[in-house]
Amino acid sequence: MEQEKPKLFSKRNVIALFIVFIMVFGAGGVVVDQLAKESYEYNGIRIVLKNNLWTAKADGKEFVFNYLPTDVEQISMSTEIGDRLANTLELDFTSDADDKDKQVIAYSQFVLSKELEKKGIYFRTGFTGDNEFNQTIIKCNNDAPHVPILYLKNGENVSITSEGSCIVGQASNEIDFIRIKDRIMYRILGII
Repeated sequence: MEQEKPKLFSKRNVIALFIVFIMVFGAGGVVVDQLAKESYEYNGIRIVLKNNLWTAKADGKEFVFNYLPTDVEQISMSTEIGDRLANTLELDFTSDADDKDKQVIAYSQFVLSKELEKKGIYFRTGFTGDNEFNQTIIKCNNDAPHVPILYLKNGENVSITSEGSCIVGQASNEIDFIRIKDRIMYRILGII
């Protein structure tokens, strides 16, 4: 007695393959959608991923960020500091010339200055003391209290606080300095 060979395309196999196809590609679509999401909305502002950076439009200009607002909003900033930043026409920047994080501080300073320029905010740089670069010395006891001084320095915790006439951003690693830069810029634009 000869046994009947099972059919490859039997009704049962076709249904099973169809279900497997739907499950695999359906779940894959959800994963791909979450990984490839290129646009978010935060407080009514559309934030779009372009060239591995987040961009947001404010005042008709496009501003660039490394992080989304949801990635930096937990860095606390008092209302007083936020208002000083949001209402300024100039921001002075200072740091210690020998800070162990001087490279990422310089990067944050550079990017922030380019973004502030788009907003029409003048940005002046210097160091807290004598330095080999002959840069201006900008200390927290300045004679122009109407000009906020942003002082980035290495510290144990991620924070943005006020010390005298300075707004002090402290972080212990490169990622958190860049997050501080984005937190400040989001506040200046009124997004956070």
